[in-house]
Amino acid sequence: MKSKKATFKTIFYIVSISVLTFIIILLSINLFIYRNKNYLSYSENTNVDYKVNLKKNNYYQVDKLPSGMTYIANLIDNIEVDFNYLFESTKPVDYDSTYYVEAITRVYGDKTKSTILFEKSEVLLDNVKVNKSAIRKQEIDEKIKVDYAHFNQFVLDFKTDYALSSESEVIIVLHVKSDASNSNYGSVNQESKASLRIPLTLQTIGIKIDKDNINNNKVLFEKFNINNDNMLYVISFFVCSVLDIILMLCLIFKFIRKSKRITFYDKEKNRILKEYDLIIANVTSEIDTSNYQLINVESFSELVDIHDNIGVPILFYEEKQGNLCYFSIIKDNLLYRYKLENKQ
Repeated sequence: MKSKKATFKTIFYIVSISVLTFIIILLSINLFIYRNKNYLSYSENTNVDYKVNLKKNNYYQVDKLPSGMTYIANLIDNIEVDFNYLFESTKPVDYDSTYYVEAITRVYGDKTKSTILFEKSEVLLDNVKVNKSAIRKQEIDEKIKVDYAHFNQFVLDFKTDYALSSESEVIIVLHVKSDASNSNYGSVNQESKASLRIPLTLQTIGIKIDKDNINNNKVLFEKFNINNDNMLYVISFFVCSVLDIILMLCLIFKFIRKSKRITFYDKEKNRILKEYDLIIANVTSEIDTSNYQLINVESFSELVDIHDNIGVPILFYEEKQGNLCYFSIIKDNLLYRYKLENKQ
């Protein structure tokens, strides 16, 4: 009766743990995977364009040329670079950014521009700070006039002094460092740049706008918050998790206690029955020793030797559950018996 009760408790623990674990999985899916996720998406883009202002001359009937042409270097007065930067967000954000424009003059060691012989940086526009709250859109539009003759003459003098004929250029770069944040979605910190390249010390030039200019897109998912919509799920998840842990601990302690209660008698009996089950037969009633000449053997191995010699099955009978059992062989009027007793 006690054994059946213990077995029922074990089954109850296992079934309860399985059911609770399944419920926890379902709640987790609803809370963290398939819940309605709000998100914030933002984009950063730049559009770089330029116009070339010409010196007075007898050939061109206009004083300004559009982008995308080839230009005679000696006719260039200045180059008007237009940086247009646009930040857009699907949700209001607190926007904080700093931007500036620099000119990087480079003289290369070969025509492939793989090595740099000389580099110089000049700031064309000092740091400009933008700080705005709860915005969805922020635009920066800066027009920078590049004194082409200044950069061209500087590099020409450098090459003349050192008898160089390598490639050279000035790179006009817009640097933007932005920080957009929303309390429900987190923050985005981004450093980006847009640029164009103007060749130097050539008779004719073609201005190149870099292809890897700013074009960033990102999605931020809403942080997990406990609210009225998911409060029931959160409470249920917490309660089920606690109950599941308690039941698991109870089951573990039950097995630990059970393992500690297993005696040498149980281990030895189970070992014999398992290893020699082919030659052992269980009997349900005690053998009456008065009808036989009783021969007690010292060990089960001796009984196995007797079995091997006479070919008779070993009879197993447990007189006291968990305390006393007999392994016997009957041959004619002889009863060979090994007694296993729980001496603890």
